[in-house]
Amino acid sequence: MHVLVGKILQLDELLRMEINRMPGVQKIETTVCMKTIKPRAPLTGCLRA
Repeated sequence: MHVLVGKILQLDELLRMEINRMPGVQKIETTVCMKTIKPRAPLTGCLRA
C-alpha cells in the first residue's frame, strides 16, 4: 500500500488508529521515503503506480 501524508503524525494516526484495527492485521512494517519526485507537480502525479 502506498500512502501520501503531509506529516509523520498523520502517518502514525493512520497506522495505529485505522490500519492496525482492521480485521486480520497482525503486523505492520513501514518504510518512509522522502524525495522530490517532480518539482511543482500536482500531488496526484505521485499516485501513479
